[in-house]
Amino acid sequence: MHFQGFRVTVACMALLGALAVGQRAAAEPPFAFEANDRVVLLGATNLEREQTEGYLETLLTARFADKNLTFRNLSWAGDTVFGDSRAGFDTAKEGFEHMVKQVHDAKPTVLMLNFGQNEAYGGEAGLAEFLAGYNTLLDALADTKAVLVFWGLPLLENHGHPLPDSGAQNENVALYDNAIRELAKARGGWFIDIQDSIRYTRPVASLTDNNIHFTNYGHWIFAQATLVGLGYEAPRFMAHGLRNFTMAPEVFFTAPLPEDAPEAAANEEVLHRLRYVAGMEGNYQLMLEDKVVAEADSVAWGKGIDLPGLSEIDQFEALRAAVIEKNRLFFNEWRPQNHTYILGFRKHEQGQYAAEIPMYVPLVEAEEVKIAALSQPKLANYTMNRVDADQ
Repeated sequence: MHFQGFRVTVACMALLGALAVGQRAAAEPPFAFEANDRVVLLGATNLEREQTEGYLETLLTARFADKNLTFRNLSWAGDTVFGDSRAGFDTAKEGFEHMVKQVHDAKPTVLMLNFGQNEAYGGEAGLAEFLAGYNTLLDALADTKAVLVFWGLPLLENHGHPLPDSGAQNENVALYDNAIRELAKARGGWFIDIQDSIRYTRPVASLTDNNIHFTNYGHWIFAQATLVGLGYEAPRFMAHGLRNFTMAPEVFFTAPLPEDAPEAAANEEVLHRLRYVAGMEGNYQLMLEDKVVAEADSVAWGKGIDLPGLSEIDQFEALRAAVIEKNRLFFNEWRPQNHTYILGFRKHEQGQYAAEIPMYVPLVEAEEVKIAALSQPKLANYTMNRVDADQ
């Protein structure tokens, strides 16, 4: 198993948990991705929307750049372990068969599953049926021999009137969350304790817009909570005592806050911040070649200075853009518009366009070449210079 360590240029590292992402020591070795893993994401609305947010996939791609991970997101809004949303004009049985075939076609080596949020509305009376359905799905996919990763269920937020109170439903969520934990154990899979990683108790920011579905900021938090749930830390804060150094990629190769992040969150989240431990008092400039990146006195540097606009940050955002474009192309391949007319019962009308669907494959692969290149952090060499007149 491999834990990606910090660069040796770091004199000391202080890891501060964000208000929304819990930090905890892993009780067991972290989840180990293998080289060239194909990671398939399968779930409902929140996971489907990750295709256009890109935070989860980009964070894992960058964090494990040495593994050359590739992703296929097969999630479907409102779906369940029974494949209900995929049925379309077909039967529920056929919807389930569609889901099983889609996963097989994607050839996963790691299967990350995010079901239960919708099924939990069935309460205790529906739990046995949910577990039976989940086991049926896993049995149908067992021949892929994919390593299983199960997300637990985040508690619903409570936005107040006119949305319903989430208290009663959260009792169901807790019940199903525990059942998924036990299922993961029985199946030899990894369980991501999302309730332990995502905190709703702080007075900082809402992560959903309707109690259930994540905002952009919620997706940003969910990605980091997933990393923590896999047994890795989500570092925020970096300290140097060296005059020449590079930024640690675990700290700076991280997405900036989304635009919808509340002001309180922006004030509290510690992201691209450098704390420099100066050897003596005075004013110091952080230099990138002949460019002044930031300047402050030793006291301010000791507390930490935010560093927006770093090339490392720009590279991460370029990577996320490539991930989102790849997801768009892949979506058009496996779930084309006018599916009913092209592949369904009305294909006698427009079925000739089915021949164009495979044309997306080389486009997806070309985008993945870009992703692989952008996932390798190009770390700049920085210098800290004391600039007092009497130095």
